[in-house]
Amino acid sequence: MRYGLAGRVRGSDELSTSWELAYGLQKLGETFDLRGLAGVQLVEDADQVRGRSESSVYGLGEATIYATPNWAISAAVQGDSDGAVWGAGTEYRGRNWGGFSVFLDYGVAMDSYRDVPSYDEFAGGIRYIPGGGDTLREQRQSNLGVLMRRYVEVQ
Repeated sequence: MRYGLAGRVRGSDELSTSWELAYGLQKLGETFDLRGLAGVQLVEDADQVRGRSESSVYGLGEATIYATPNWAISAAVQGDSDGAVWGAGTEYRGRNWGGFSVFLDYGVAMDSYRDVPSYDEFAGGIRYIPGGGDTLREQRQSNLGVLMRRYVEVQ
């Protein structure tokens, strides 16, 4: 079991600067991880963000299954004062890739999210985490980089 308090600041020229403070909890296993996250997000100018009425609290619950030590499959539910979203994702790391892996994440609103009907977000890319272990599971469990990850990264 691992837990911690985390924070981050996000600057944006198009939207608004935001500050986050969250408490995260992780249960780490050989083939299965659980993660919980609860926090508050303060938005400098909520009028700049569509559907955002104010700063809010948020929460997330996630389960990850390691199909192999180098392949993670995750599902989560997250919500804030503007709506709820479910998400699913996968991450893969090949042999001799060092700290690199590829990932795909998808999040979709359960109803509408921040006044956007049928809200969804798809993200994919290459992730680099320095250090870590010999497998993706060891790499993800050896640092706190995944602790504040959300499926819908919006202000």
